[in-house]
Amino acid sequence: MISTDIAVIGAGPGGISAAIVLAQGGKDVTVIDQAQFPREKYCGDGLTASAIKSLDKLGLDTTQIKSWTPINRAILSSPKSSIATLGLSKGLMATATRYDLDSALVNLAKTKGIKVFEGCKFKGVLDPKSSSKIILDVENLGQINCNYVIGADGMWSPTRKAFGVFEQQGYLGDWHAFRQYFSNVSQDPNELWVFFEPEILPGYAWSFPVGEGKANVGFGIKRKSGQRSGEMKKTWNTLLERSGIKQVLGKDAKACSVLRAWPIPTRITTTKLFAKDGKVLFVGDAARAGDAMTGEGIAQALTTGHLAAMSILESEKHRSLLAHEIYYNAVRRYLGTGHSLTMVISKLLQSPTGADLAVRGAGKPYISKRFSHWLFEDYPKTLVDIPRLWKQPK
Repeated sequence: MISTDIAVIGAGPGGISAAIVLAQGGKDVTVIDQAQFPREKYCGDGLTASAIKSLDKLGLDTTQIKSWTPINRAILSSPKSSIATLGLSKGLMATATRYDLDSALVNLAKTKGIKVFEGCKFKGVLDPKSSSKIILDVENLGQINCNYVIGADGMWSPTRKAFGVFEQQGYLGDWHAFRQYFSNVSQDPNELWVFFEPEILPGYAWSFPVGEGKANVGFGIKRKSGQRSGEMKKTWNTLLERSGIKQVLGKDAKACSVLRAWPIPTRITTTKLFAKDGKVLFVGDAARAGDAMTGEGIAQALTTGHLAAMSILESEKHRSLLAHEIYYNAVRRYLGTGHSLTMVISKLLQSPTGADLAVRGAGKPYISKRFSHWLFEDYPKTLVDIPRLWKQPK
């Protein structure tokens, strides 16, 4: 049996973020993941300023990530063909395949002395109602005895199920996304495109460069109740035939992977963030932390992982405070208000007219810079309600 202070289930950005912060706080941390790294991960591969800053704080050397691509310009296309070009300052946006990024984070954790066990699947918890230490049952490893567990194991979170706090039967996420890699694309290697197409609003399509003439091309759509991915998949070929998207990819672009899909949970303000009297905390997709307007999840995973780790450390330092209460309040402060706001803004993008007005506004010279910092999370989302931020200088 392995004994450790904290067991982290899932070695993605959220789990590794939590593990590194806990280790820096003097805790013995054990991370398990059923995958062997590097491994494929379905994602849009976009990294906002918030994610980039979090990676920097963890000590990740992004120059060593093969597909790391700084983005210096974002171009938005509206349903009525309005175009807004946003110049992006250094560190505001980048892309990297999850194949490369997640592997780099796992290797970083190992260099910091964190025990990471790959190919080890979480099977369940022994005596989940026990008030003493938590004992996890792990395939290919045996048992782990720990004081806390951080569930960073994604949308379907076996940890949530094991501790009895999974959502209602049939929950399939709030958004759904599809992506396919293309090679020989002609778009600028440091320029990303976002297309607001009428039939997928308030969702959008994208083309994100990931180096070597390749691009991550896909779309995200809000899932209707009971809607299956097969129904949404039919939209893909239609989108690829749009003149704007075809022109950006270029005539020589060729699909170099199969189309992949994944669910996006975006209900962090309403989901339960802990289990077992606060001894189990959930982060990333397991905490339903995706952005309700963009579907982004990497920055949210890194943030919730950091907050969960700090909550445990604070609770251990101040015995009168409970980790799950600290965590809940921290999430509400750092993500809750912005989440509620993006829910409202997402509704405004449901109509072609609303999306067109948003793109036109973003393209105004006096708004463009501010909007890019806001959209890519260099400014808190809540700043949208400060009139002076958007007012045209006299």
